[in-house]
Amino acid sequence: MKKNLNAKGYTLIELLVVIGLIAIVSAIVIPKIDRNFGYVDSYAKELVYDIRYIRENAMEGKANCSIKFNFGSGELGSYEVEIEGAVVETSKLKSGFEIKHISGSSGKITFRADGVINTGSQVVEISGNGESKKITINGMGNISTD
Repeated sequence: MKKNLNAKGYTLIELLVVIGLIAIVSAIVIPKIDRNFGYVDSYAKELVYDIRYIRENAMEGKANCSIKFNFGSGELGSYEVEIEGAVVETSKLKSGFEIKHISGSSGKITFRADGVINTGSQVVEISGNGESKKITINGMGNISTD
């Protein structure tokens, strides 16, 4: 039987070796992918949304619109959204994430009917997993993140 020396392609052994190497590299790399990536941004966006929500409600004439913070990490890091004195939402952080108060009067953000913050400028930081996001609410009620 003659062999065709001009034949092109890979042998079955070569393909099995490459597939085996891909499997080994995948087994090493995939567990190292961080499953908590992006949570800080998600928590910050949710908090900004909630701050805007209470500001809108205050401007619509509803009384006692505020966010009350429980500073800390994991289950301790949480906040409650209050409209007319009733808690309408509670948001808690995952373990390993933290809400910190940076400046302003601590613990609570309240808006007046004209949309201005009652408690003066506030800066709150959400951090975890090597990331952090600062949320600033200035005296006029404008919100910015960095």
